[in-house]
Amino acid sequence: MRTTEGVRSVTYLLGLRMRDRDVLVVGGGRVAQRRVPVLLEAGARVTLVSPRRPPRWRTSPTRGA
Repeated sequence: MRTTEGVRSVTYLLGLRMRDRDVLVVGGGRVAQRRVPVLLEAGARVTLVSPRRPPRWRTSPTRGA
């Protein structure tokens, strides 16, 4: 468990069915780079909003860009 200035923070997993769900990811940082591939693998329709496309996705096809 992590604490920040005395505030207790608990992380837990959720069992969500993501197939055919619209998911908005804001930012292209390290967290997004970890989570977007998992969301896509789960069948989610991902929209990424970021000032810059992360380097690992620069050669990937995009829709609506």
